[in-house]
Amino acid sequence: MLGGLSTTVSTRPTANLAVLFADVVGSTKLYDTFGDATAKQMIDECLAVLQGVVLQYGGRVIKTIGDEIMCVAQC
Repeated sequence: MLGGLSTTVSTRPTANLAVLFADVVGSTKLYDTFGDATAKQMIDECLAVLQGVVLQYGGRVIKTIGDEIMCVAQC
């Protein structure tokens, strides 16, 4: 131990990851302007395009909530 800290080196593999978090800006206005069904369809289509691109490049979607998406991809 050095200064109270362990000097043990981890043998777990590591990777560099890029994290993507996207949020549809102005989604409330979309709902107000186009109505619930149309706005939801527009947002779902947008998130589907983002998901497709992420998967195309070997990434994965962690979660989607409403008009938000969080993804990771190895660098």
